[in-house]
Amino acid sequence: MVNDCTADTAMFLILGALRRLNAPMTTLRQGIWRGHQQPPLGHNPEGKTLGILGMGGIGRNILRKAEAFDMRVIYHNRSKLEEGRAGAAEYVTFEDLLEKSDIVSVNLPLNVSALSYRKDR
Repeated sequence: MVNDCTADTAMFLILGALRRLNAPMTTLRQGIWRGHQQPPLGHNPEGKTLGILGMGGIGRNILRKAEAFDMRVIYHNRSKLEEGRAGAAEYVTFEDLLEKSDIVSVNLPLNVSALSYRKDR
């Protein structure tokens, strides 16, 4: 249940950032929407590459939701998932994830292991 709710929120934030939903809401609240040039509409999620760092329950749930928007999904995890658990997502190195992603979703537990993630590489 928590995985699903968290993934829903993550996709909401991803789509909102891509579509620049905050800019029109801000102009509307400021009352400057008439007679002014409208802010750019943003980007379509279709065809964008979503990089998922941490492919646990939340990461796999985000994957399913991203596939509905025809996004390409790559992921990095401490270890590559067993065949079938990552769906159509491609396992890549951490560096490749950062280099090839249009959007990065970080789904790591907040603990000492996660905080020292890059120190041991």
